[in-house]
Amino acid sequence: METGAGIETPCRFQSVSRLILCALSGALTGCFAIAGALTGALAGALAAKATKSGFFRGVSLGAIAGAILSVEVLEASRAYWCMEQTGSRGASSMFEQVGVANTGYDDIHDVHNLVASRGLSGDSLKKLPHHMILKDMKAENSYCTICLQDIEVGEIARSLPDCHHTFHLICVDKWLVKNDSCPVCRQNV
Repeated sequence: METGAGIETPCRFQSVSRLILCALSGALTGCFAIAGALTGALAGALAAKATKSGFFRGVSLGAIAGAILSVEVLEASRAYWCMEQTGSRGASSMFEQVGVANTGYDDIHDVHNLVASRGLSGDSLKKLPHHMILKDMKAENSYCTICLQDIEVGEIARSLPDCHHTFHLICVDKWLVKNDSCPVCRQNV
C-alpha cells in the first residue's frame, strides 16, 4: 500500500497493531486492578471495623489483596480464552489442528527478538506423532505435566518418540519450540 512518504510494510503494520493491543491489554489490566483494589478496600474496611483492628491496615491489605486477585482472575480468563481459541480442549479441535499447535511469532522468539536456537523447527514438530485420546487409551492417572491438567478423552496429545512421555499437543509444542528435550526426563527428542 503506497503512502505519500513511501511504501508501508506489513512489518510496520504488525508492530503498530501489536503496540495497540499491548496498550489495550495494559488498560484492561489497570481497570481490573483498580476495581479489585476498590472492592478489596471496602471489604478490608468492613473487616477492620468488625475485628477492631486498624482501619488503615484493613483498607490497605484489602486493596492489595483485591487488586492482586482481580488481576489473577483476568490473567486466568485470558489463558482460558486462549486455550479455547486454539482448540486444545475438546474433540472438535482434531480437525483444527494439523500437527503443530498454534505457536505464534512471540512463542518462537525471545525477548531480544532473536530466534531461539535450542528448540525444534516447525518441520520437525510436524513429523512428531500426535493422536486423539480415545476411551480405551485413557489411563487412570494420565495428566499433562506441563499444564498439570488431566488429559481427557477427545483431546489431542503428543507422545514423545523415545521416552514416550505424553502431553497435551499445544503444551508440548510450545515447549519444544524453545527446547529440544522432553520436559520430564530431558531426553533429546
